[in-house]
Amino acid sequence: MLFRRDASPANDGAIVALLKERNLFADSDVLRFTTEERAAARLRRVLEGEERVGEFRRVTMDGTAGYFYICRVRGAPFHSRPFAVGVGETQELAVCDAFLHWSTRA
Repeated sequence: MLFRRDASPANDGAIVALLKERNLFADSDVLRFTTEERAAARLRRVLEGEERVGEFRRVTMDGTAGYFYICRVRGAPFHSRPFAVGVGETQELAVCDAFLHWSTRA
């Protein structure tokens, strides 16, 4: 789970580096994926693409309210294996968590 304290230029830079490594990002600017809705939406589009769909669920983990983000193949049953999952205090952080987990295992 990513917390508000994890919203940092270091994590944003790590996301940009992973995007560039996969040739998914060409901008030289470091976007604030962990805090800006528009930047996180761009990252979400990378995860979802045309064949996948994502959704958020409100959750409470260890007494902290947050969001669970799950990205799966479009039309797949809910219990099927997801493409990417993440948890964060905000929706932006949940998407970042999902991307970081996906990009380090894919």
